[in-house]
Amino acid sequence: MKIIRYFIYLTILTFSVSCFTVKYSTSGASIPPDAKTFSVDFFTNKAPLAPPNLALKITTALKQKFTDNTRLNLVGRNGDLMFEGEIVSYDMKPVNIQSNDQAGNMRLTVQVKVTFVNMKAHEWDFSTPFSQYVDLGAEQLEPTDSQIEELNNKIIDEIFNKSVANW
Repeated sequence: MKIIRYFIYLTILTFSVSCFTVKYSTSGASIPPDAKTFSVDFFTNKAPLAPPNLALKITTALKQKFTDNTRLNLVGRNGDLMFEGEIVSYDMKPVNIQSNDQAGNMRLTVQVKVTFVNMKAHEWDFSTPFSQYVDLGAEQLEPTDSQIEELNNKIIDEIFNKSVANW
Protein backbone atom coordinates (compact mmCIF):
# COMPACT_ATOMS: atom_id res chain seq x y z
CA MET A 1 0.00 0.00 0.00
CA LYS A 2 2.88 2.37 0.80
CA ILE A 3 4.46 1.72 -2.57
CA ILE A 4 1.24 2.59 -4.39
CA ARG A 5 0.86 5.81 -2.38
CA TYR A 6 4.51 6.67 -3.08
CA PHE A 7 4.00 6.00 -6.80
CA ILE A 8 0.88 8.24 -6.87
CA TYR A 9 2.75 11.09 -5.13
CA LEU A 10 5.67 10.73 -7.51
CA THR A 11 3.35 10.77 -10.53
CA ILE A 12 1.52 13.88 -9.28
CA LEU A 13 4.81 15.63 -8.56
CA THR A 14 6.24 14.76 -11.96
CA PHE A 15 3.09 15.94 -13.71
CA SER A 16 3.02 19.20 -11.72
CA VAL A 17 6.65 20.02 -12.43
CA SER A 18 6.29 19.25 -16.14
CA CYS A 19 3.53 21.85 -16.43
CA PHE A 20 5.94 24.66 -15.68
CA THR A 21 8.92 25.77 -17.69
CA VAL A 22 11.69 27.97 -16.48
CA LYS A 23 13.94 29.78 -18.91
CA TYR A 24 17.37 30.85 -17.79
CA SER A 25 19.59 33.35 -19.50
CA THR A 26 23.18 34.23 -18.73
CA SER A 27 22.60 37.84 -19.81
CA GLY A 28 19.49 38.35 -17.68
CA ALA A 29 17.48 39.01 -20.85
CA SER A 30 13.80 38.21 -20.84
CA ILE A 31 12.81 38.03 -24.48
CA PRO A 32 9.43 36.77 -25.66
CA PRO A 33 9.89 33.15 -26.79
CA ASP A 34 8.39 33.84 -30.21
CA ALA A 35 10.80 36.74 -30.90
CA LYS A 36 13.45 35.57 -33.34
CA THR A 37 14.97 38.74 -34.81
CA PHE A 38 16.07 42.28 -34.00
CA SER A 39 16.89 45.30 -36.14
CA VAL A 40 18.82 48.47 -35.42
CA ASP A 41 18.35 51.48 -37.68
CA PHE A 42 21.42 53.65 -38.09
CA PHE A 43 21.50 56.20 -35.28
CA THR A 44 21.54 59.78 -36.51
CA ASN A 45 23.77 62.48 -35.10
CA LYS A 46 21.83 65.60 -34.05
CA ALA A 47 24.61 66.87 -31.74
CA PRO A 48 26.73 69.45 -33.59
CA LEU A 49 29.90 68.82 -31.54
CA ALA A 50 29.81 65.01 -31.67
CA PRO A 51 32.49 63.26 -33.72
CA PRO A 52 31.13 62.15 -37.09
CA ASN A 53 31.77 58.45 -36.38
CA LEU A 54 30.03 58.39 -32.98
CA ALA A 55 26.65 57.43 -34.47
CA LEU A 56 28.25 54.50 -36.31
CA LYS A 57 30.05 53.37 -33.15
CA ILE A 58 26.83 53.40 -31.10
CA THR A 59 24.84 51.62 -33.82
CA THR A 60 27.51 48.95 -34.20
CA ALA A 61 27.91 48.47 -30.43
CA LEU A 62 24.14 47.99 -29.97
CA LYS A 63 24.04 45.36 -32.73
CA GLN A 64 27.02 43.59 -31.19
CA LYS A 65 25.51 43.60 -27.69
CA PHE A 66 22.36 41.84 -28.91
CA THR A 67 24.26 39.45 -31.16
CA ASP A 68 26.58 38.43 -28.31
CA ASN A 69 24.02 38.30 -25.48
CA THR A 70 20.78 37.01 -27.01
CA ARG A 71 19.61 34.23 -29.28
CA LEU A 72 18.11 36.79 -31.68
CA ASN A 73 19.24 37.14 -35.29
CA LEU A 74 20.08 40.55 -36.71
CA VAL A 75 17.98 41.57 -39.72
CA GLY A 76 18.18 44.73 -41.81
CA ARG A 77 14.73 46.02 -40.88
CA ASN A 78 11.42 45.12 -39.25
CA GLY A 79 12.82 42.80 -36.59
CA ASP A 80 10.68 41.44 -33.78
CA LEU A 81 12.59 43.92 -31.60
CA MET A 82 13.31 47.22 -33.36
CA PHE A 83 15.63 50.04 -32.32
CA GLU A 84 16.15 53.49 -33.74
CA GLY A 85 17.83 56.45 -32.17
CA GLU A 86 19.69 59.69 -32.37
CA ILE A 87 22.54 61.35 -30.57
CA VAL A 88 20.84 64.34 -28.95
CA SER A 89 23.77 65.97 -27.16
CA TYR A 90 27.52 65.78 -26.81
CA ASP A 91 28.76 68.23 -24.19
CA MET A 92 32.04 68.84 -22.41
CA LYS A 93 31.89 70.91 -19.24
CA PRO A 94 34.27 71.66 -16.40
CA VAL A 95 33.71 69.86 -13.09
CA ASN A 96 35.51 69.89 -9.75
CA ILE A 97 36.32 73.59 -9.84
CA GLN A 98 39.47 74.23 -7.82
CA SER A 99 40.22 77.17 -5.51
CA ASN A 100 41.97 79.00 -8.34
CA ASP A 101 38.76 78.88 -10.44
CA GLN A 102 40.17 76.23 -12.75
CA ALA A 103 38.50 72.97 -13.59
CA GLY A 104 39.89 69.90 -11.87
CA ASN A 105 38.41 67.76 -14.63
CA MET A 106 36.32 67.99 -17.76
CA ARG A 107 33.18 65.87 -18.06
CA LEU A 108 31.98 64.56 -21.40
CA THR A 109 28.25 63.78 -21.38
CA VAL A 110 26.48 62.07 -24.26
CA GLN A 111 22.71 61.74 -24.49
CA VAL A 112 21.07 59.34 -26.92
CA LYS A 113 17.32 59.13 -27.49
CA VAL A 114 16.20 55.60 -28.33
CA THR A 115 12.87 54.35 -29.61
CA PHE A 116 12.29 50.66 -28.99
CA VAL A 117 9.40 48.63 -30.39
CA ASN A 118 8.80 45.06 -29.25
CA MET A 119 6.49 43.57 -31.88
CA LYS A 120 5.78 40.57 -29.62
CA ALA A 121 5.05 42.50 -26.41
CA HIS A 122 4.13 46.15 -27.01
CA GLU A 123 3.89 46.85 -23.29
CA TRP A 124 7.72 47.03 -23.32
CA ASP A 125 7.88 49.70 -26.07
CA PHE A 126 9.57 52.97 -25.10
CA SER A 127 11.06 56.18 -26.39
CA THR A 128 13.60 57.26 -23.80
CA PRO A 129 16.73 59.40 -23.55
CA PHE A 130 19.82 57.69 -22.13
CA SER A 131 22.62 59.82 -20.78
CA GLN A 132 26.07 58.84 -19.56
CA TYR A 133 29.30 60.66 -18.84
CA VAL A 134 33.01 60.09 -18.52
CA ASP A 135 35.47 62.37 -16.75
CA LEU A 136 38.54 63.59 -18.62
CA GLY A 137 41.69 65.15 -17.28
CA ALA A 138 41.64 68.93 -16.76
CA GLU A 139 44.14 69.47 -19.57
CA GLN A 140 42.51 66.94 -21.90
CA LEU A 141 40.82 68.66 -24.85
CA GLU A 142 39.46 65.53 -26.54
CA PRO A 143 38.38 62.15 -25.18
CA THR A 144 40.52 59.14 -26.01
CA ASP A 145 39.16 56.23 -28.02
CA SER A 146 39.01 54.12 -24.85
CA GLN A 147 36.98 56.83 -23.06
CA ILE A 148 34.52 56.98 -25.98
CA GLU A 149 34.27 53.19 -25.90
CA GLU A 150 33.64 53.24 -22.13
CA LEU A 151 30.90 55.84 -22.60
CA ASN A 152 29.32 53.85 -25.45
CA ASN A 153 29.36 50.66 -23.36
CA LYS A 154 27.56 52.40 -20.50
CA ILE A 155 24.86 53.69 -22.85
CA ILE A 156 24.48 50.33 -24.64
CA ASP A 157 24.18 48.50 -21.31
CA GLU A 158 21.40 50.88 -20.25
CA ILE A 159 19.54 50.37 -23.54
CA PHE A 160 19.94 46.58 -23.30
CA ASN A 161 18.73 46.49 -19.70
CA LYS A 162 15.69 48.67 -20.39
CA SER A 163 14.66 46.78 -23.52
CA VAL A 164 15.15 43.12 -22.61
CA ALA A 165 16.40 42.80 -19.04
CA ASN A 166 13.36 44.67 -17.68
CA TRP A 167 15.35 46.27 -14.87
